[in-house]
Amino acid sequence: MTAALSWPLHRAIFAQLSSFPALTSALGGSGRVFDAPPHADGPGAPRPPYLTMGDETTEAWDARGHSGALHRLSFEIWSRGRGFAEAKRILSALCDALDDPSLVLTRGRLIHLRFEGSETRREEQGETRLIRAVFSARVEDDES
Repeated sequence: MTAALSWPLHRAIFAQLSSFPALTSALGGSGRVFDAPPHADGPGAPRPPYLTMGDETTEAWDARGHSGALHRLSFEIWSRGRGFAEAKRILSALCDALDDPSLVLTRGRLIHLRFEGSETRREEQGETRLIRAVFSARVEDDES
């Protein structure tokens, strides 16, 4: 199996995150989930908090006539809140949004989506907090 299911999975997750009320609230409103990091120096650039969809790795799998892929997806939570409280509230809402969602893919089907872990750190001389969260998603192709 190729990475043919990557884009349908990406689109479904983005839609879920963008419309999940608890995540929207934790981020301070709608329009704070990004497919790519916003340009910090551009006019009207958003200031943290926001969430970006990060890197992805994909491994093919086949079993008993079924084929699909295992995706490891990263998400980056950016915050300027004092300490890590704001960023960790957003992480909690992210986990809730992706906890066994009923994602509808334009191709294939989601078998599971699980939290694997996270890493927290301070960026830019301690002004910005960053949490990188990693999830795994197994998808099965319905065209195999």
